[in-house]
Amino acid sequence: MTFEHFRKLVDMMFVPDGAGGALQRYQEVNPRSLHPLVLAYIGDAYFHLFVRGRLLSYEQNKVQVLNQFSAQMVSAVWQDKAYHALEPMLT
Repeated sequence: MTFEHFRKLVDMMFVPDGAGGALQRYQEVNPRSLHPLVLAYIGDAYFHLFVRGRLLSYEQNKVQVLNQFSAQMVSAVWQDKAYHALEPMLT
């Protein structure tokens, strides 16, 4: 990503909505109309939050280690391993 593209995204994210908040570009979106990569991006973000929440129930002092471990767990490689482990249970 170029700096200009980064700057444009930041500028778009924080446009005031006139009511004290930030303008939202996509308020009503039909998930069926989204590109599969966008859905995967959202799914990965949700999964990452889920993993971080679970890890915090075991450890809260070593944040750098938790960050590295959670990043590994949500990687495509580990997701593939998890899928293959769960596949026999799927119907």
